[in-house]
Amino acid sequence: IVQFRSGRSNIILKMLNSLGMRSQNRSQRIARIYKLMKPMAIPTVGGMTVALITIFIVPCCYCGLMELKLRWGIKDPRFEENAKA
Repeated sequence: IVQFRSGRSNIILKMLNSLGMRSQNRSQRIARIYKLMKPMAIPTVGGMTVALITIFIVPCCYCGLMELKLRWGIKDPRFEENAKA
């Protein structure tokens, strides 16, 4: 018996075990599991995509905006704080 620390994985395993798959052949079992996994995978992939955008794209855009402000001579209180230090 494998014990998982995460409650979600435990629920998923119970759900997969309760499908009544004993009378089905292997390909039918796999097809039934994939029917369950596909709706669960879509939000997971979407969440990972949003996380990657947040980690990489947003800081790059922010840095580019600050460089444009500095290059064009637009006053920003953050630049003045660093000039005093």
